[in-house]
Amino acid sequence: MSKPRYRWWGYVRSVVRAYPELRQELESLRQQSVTAAYGPLSGRSGEGRPAEQTAMKLLPPQSQREFDAVEAAVRDTERLPDGGERLALVRLVFWAQTHTLEGAAQKLHISYRTARRRVNAFLMLTAAKLGLT
Repeated sequence: MSKPRYRWWGYVRSVVRAYPELRQELESLRQQSVTAAYGPLSGRSGEGRPAEQTAMKLLPPQSQREFDAVEAAVRDTERLPDGGERLALVRLVFWAQTHTLEGAAQKLHISYRTARRRVNAFLMLTAAKLGLT
C-alpha cells in the first residue's frame, strides 16, 4: 500500500526546484551598480546612494519566503552527519535535474529506498520551514 501524499507535496517539490533560480535572481538584485552618478549633487541622495538601494532590493514576499524556507532547510541538512551526501542527492534530482531519484542513488552508491527517504525528509523539512506541517 502506498503512502498517502499531502496536498502541498507538489508545491514543496516545485519550491525546491525553483531554489537555484531564486538564488540567482536575489544575487542579481543585490549586485551593486558601479556606474558613476553624474550631476551637481552626485552621491548625496537618490540614485547616488547605491548601498542603501542595494540593501532594499529583495524578492517579492512569496518568493522571498520560499527562498528562505529552502535556505533554512539546506542549513539544517548541512549540520547532519551525512548532510553533504543528502544535499548532493537533492542537487542531482531537483536543482541540476540531471538524474532521476534512482539514477542519483546509483551515482551516490546508496539504495533507492535510502535516497527516497532522504529526499522525503528534505521535502518535509522545507514544508516545516514554510509552515505547512
